[in-house]
Amino acid sequence: MFFKKYSIMVCLFIWGAIYNLAQADTITSVGQKAMPAVVSIAVLSSVNDEDALKNRIALMFLAPRKDIFGHEILNAPRKVGSLGSGFVIYSRGKPYIVTNYHTVENAIKIKVTFFDDSILNATLMGYDAGTDLAVLEVDTKRTLTALTWADSKKIKLGQRAIALGNSYGLGPTLTAGVVSSPGRDLSDPSLGFTSSQLINKFIQTDASINKGNSGGPLVNEAGEVIGVNFAILTSSGGSDGVGLAIPANMAKKVVQNIIDFGRVKRAWLGISVQGITKEIADNLNLKKMEGALVISATDNGPAKQAGIKSRDVILRINDIPIKDTTDVSRTIGQLAVGEVINIDAWRDGTHKQFKAKLQEFQSQEDYRTTIKTSKNVLKDHIKLENYDMGITPLTWQFRQRYNAENPTIQGVLVSDVKEGGWAEKNGILTGDIVLEINGQPITSTETLKEKMDQEARLKKPLLLFLYRMGQKLYVGLRPKPEATVNRK
Repeated sequence: MFFKKYSIMVCLFIWGAIYNLAQADTITSVGQKAMPAVVSIAVLSSVNDEDALKNRIALMFLAPRKDIFGHEILNAPRKVGSLGSGFVIYSRGKPYIVTNYHTVENAIKIKVTFFDDSILNATLMGYDAGTDLAVLEVDTKRTLTALTWADSKKIKLGQRAIALGNSYGLGPTLTAGVVSSPGRDLSDPSLGFTSSQLINKFIQTDASINKGNSGGPLVNEAGEVIGVNFAILTSSGGSDGVGLAIPANMAKKVVQNIIDFGRVKRAWLGISVQGITKEIADNLNLKKMEGALVISATDNGPAKQAGIKSRDVILRINDIPIKDTTDVSRTIGQLAVGEVINIDAWRDGTHKQFKAKLQEFQSQEDYRTTIKTSKNVLKDHIKLENYDMGITPLTWQFRQRYNAENPTIQGVLVSDVKEGGWAEKNGILTGDIVLEINGQPITSTETLKEKMDQEARLKKPLLLFLYRMGQKLYVGLRPKPEATVNRK
């Protein structure tokens, strides 16, 4: 009996050793196959010194710093270097490099180091801030080793996941783990993690992802890309075994859009929505506190053309349940421009069905281009010559763009700031939302223009209360000197 028990233990030990060797063999094989397609990315960026900027705003009236012309100025941007990762793919016979947008944001120069230590200059072909993806181009005639995309819908809990990249700038690095969750939803605010409104489910892995891994591939045992390494959840600042990757199916679609059009053609429904409280549910006779309550539908937008109006509750889009407001933007963001969708809504105690044809979401870059070419279409855009800036109503498109989807944020959008102009010199940025001027709430472009023109005639400084990508701040602003002359 003793020998029988001993024999079983020996067999199990041998089986475990063989299994571990096989697993190690697989990882080695994947590393040898995939690592030559992984690159290290060195970036020289121009960034604003945020601490210095806050200090300058606080001291603007007490100790203004002026340029040679006597104009008040803020601290100039400074140049910083950073490192990240990326990987090569081919599209229509040409090589491109996929990485995270935050890796190359504000880049002045980009250099890419390949597995064989060769270095090439790279240019930013395009990016999508909403999913934190970017595509780089390199000028080379040699054939590069490239990776292919896997179908991320087929990812299984517990399958092998291998992260490749440039951890801490040390060079090519491989770490292995498993898929801890094939679709981790991080929309719960209690987690303290702000995810993109357009990424519904992240791939979670315990493969070590560290600083410098951003933009590198997460691959399966076949060496195919199942995700793009994106971020970590950590209490220590280093890897705590909770790494996050953008799913391959979403990344593939975004990357191909950038390659084809230089940007992402994202669908837009044209509604402003808010969550359902118990009181709202009771008032509208809803059985559950689920759905997205329509605040307003944009004129000439897909929703309004389909017949959707204020007080409707969106319950389903193409049979996809809508539980809260983020489900709307995430669902629409993954659909195609021109696609006809089915919308199940609740109105006056009954279900209503609508069909809407999605239009293209207009990004801020597109908007500024349109401003210069089509005054009729953008008749609500107003130029404030006294301050070298333009303003426009805060539409739902811009709420999505500038992280201002909370309906309590009311104001007017700074839609255009002249490069080197007075507003920019005083710290105002395109995308700022003006909430108040001198303590007075701003609810329309007309109110804002009237107040700013009035103060310009009186040669008085303004105190603007702004909302900027999730943060609120005050900015002091005087009319530019020439604007105070010959004003009615």
